[in-house]
Amino acid sequence: MFDFMVKLLPFLMSAMGIAEKCLGPKTGKEKKELVMEGARVVTDGFEDLSTGGQRATWERISEPVSRIIDGACDILFKKSRDRGGL
Repeated sequence: MFDFMVKLLPFLMSAMGIAEKCLGPKTGKEKKELVMEGARVVTDGFEDLSTGGQRATWERISEPVSRIIDGACDILFKKSRDRGGL
């Protein structure tokens, strides 16, 4: 599971940047939902490479993924939050 999470990190960071650019004035909650859905889709996409179990995998990693996104936003977008953004 740890290996999968490490491999998912670059996607999360990229998706966060894309959400920030594309959704501009939308709330942080909406941006996070987009990134979480993307991560879920990526997890589902591993179906061809695994024996199934993507739903169980997503259920196990969704909370850590959520915390990673929150932590990264705290670091990357702190100035925006200080001004009332995200």
